[in-house]
Amino acid sequence: MRASRLKGPIEMSDHDVSPAAAKDEPILLAHESDGIREYDNPMPAWWTNLFWGTFFFSVLYAMYYMVGVGPGHSAEYDEEVAAFYQEQAARLGELKPDQPTMLGLMADPKMMQAGAGMFASNCAVCHAKDGGGGTGPNLCDDSYLHVKRLEDIFTVITQGVAAKG
Repeated sequence: MRASRLKGPIEMSDHDVSPAAAKDEPILLAHESDGIREYDNPMPAWWTNLFWGTFFFSVLYAMYYMVGVGPGHSAEYDEEVAAFYQEQAARLGELKPDQPTMLGLMADPKMMQAGAGMFASNCAVCHAKDGGGGTGPNLCDDSYLHVKRLEDIFTVITQGVAAKG
């Protein structure tokens, strides 16, 4: 007999001589917690397969979306936004800067809400939140400086006023 790194002698045997193996009984582990002992049973096959399946799925998912093989989240978002704008453009049809088109847009509550958002982010700095003027002219009174017809609103918004820079 020789001593091993594990304490105690090693017996040379070609078969298991433990009492549990001899009786074909489940093997109890040596540790105990609150009087509860645990059997040394393998996990069910479905559980093991589920574990490995989720592991391989996560590796493939990470490679597809995070490493650069797939389109990525920002590309998917850009595609969805482009599809939304194409749908909106199809719903509106061809827009012309004429009086019937502008009156139709002014009657649409969704378009007015979108226009209010654009005004707040682009125009309110100079014209104030309520359009009452500030650095830019007052847009709420009956005296328009650069608009003679309804169609002129489109020109002023898209091209600006050359004299004002």
